[in-house]
Amino acid sequence: MLEKYGDFKDSELCVVVPTRNEAENLPVLVERILPYGYSITVVDDESTDGTFELAKRLAEEGKISLIERRGVRGLGSAIRVGIENAPCKFVAVIDADLQHPPEALPVFLEKLRAGCDIVVGSRYTKGGRIVGWPLRRRLISLGAVILAKLLIPEARRTSDPVSGFFAINKERVKPEITTSGYKALLDVLVRNPKAKVCDVPYTFVNRERGKSKLSFREIREFWDQVTRVGLSLR
Repeated sequence: MLEKYGDFKDSELCVVVPTRNEAENLPVLVERILPYGYSITVVDDESTDGTFELAKRLAEEGKISLIERRGVRGLGSAIRVGIENAPCKFVAVIDADLQHPPEALPVFLEKLRAGCDIVVGSRYTKGGRIVGWPLRRRLISLGAVILAKLLIPEARRTSDPVSGFFAINKERVKPEITTSGYKALLDVLVRNPKAKVCDVPYTFVNRERGKSKLSFREIREFWDQVTRVGLSLR
């Protein structure tokens, strides 16, 4: 079930923010995006910490639009719903946990204007880096990148195929995201093999507030996703 709140305003760039229990981070993120004049759509999956109530108030104030999802969860499907409802030609996806810098969004927009179909915020291209992660998280992330590139040829078009920070040209890219897990970009890359992909370096920082959503189940779902897609392409 979907409920929509606020006006879905057209702008040069729409920013989709999937949320679940991000009440501490969402207001900070919104205030950092608003000065750029981009439209913001929050997609909330049954938050229990007040995120929905906060987002609804922001929608009533005209700062964002809000999609409330009930009875269904999953980062991939939340991203798809947000992209499909965004009225803009260019749409970016950013996490609500402040690990992705909204200050990079103008660079994403420049790349899209210049003809890139998919713009990937990359931690692994020149100039990109990760700050604050323990060795275990770094190894998990790097292992995921290596696995994706080994099994999925389309993943090799970017240095960070498992990034959660990316943007697309909706007129040229199909946002057909089927994974229930957190690696939606892989689906976009596989389903749009002719799209022009461009990387933008950014610094990924560890979250300061709230709880990480990464779990063993998410890692297992990613493994299933990559092996399933990889085998189907052979």
